[in-house]
Amino acid sequence: MSPETSVRARRSCSPYSPGDLDRFKAILVARQSDLLMSCQGLSRVALKKAGERGADDSTVTDDAADLAAETTEQDLSINMLSRIQAELEEIALALERIDERSYGVCDQCAQQIPAARLEAIPTADSCIDCKSASENL
Repeated sequence: MSPETSVRARRSCSPYSPGDLDRFKAILVARQSDLLMSCQGLSRVALKKAGERGADDSTVTDDAADLAAETTEQDLSINMLSRIQAELEEIALALERIDERSYGVCDQCAQQIPAARLEAIPTADSCIDCKSASENL
């Protein structure tokens, strides 16, 4: 069975009530909003040019240590932006599963994902057993 067929077969089969789905959706939307706000600040740091004035009116000098620190800060910001982008994609997929009413069903075994797992990791698309098995490959 192809993944697309598998997803289509699970539509409207969420083990969770509409109220539960609304609660998970609210958690996901709030996290999405927080991540988007973080992106704004990280983007400013990642795109800052050497010698450009910072928010505190300080300038970066030509000192090698200052330039190295700025480059490190930019690299960290770019890495964080990459991680945030990946999480935003996971959130979008989870919200799609909620809209299709397939949220809370394991993509691997089609069993219910426990609510405790979804509360800890609202973007989870597999149960603990299947996730563990896939990580041990």
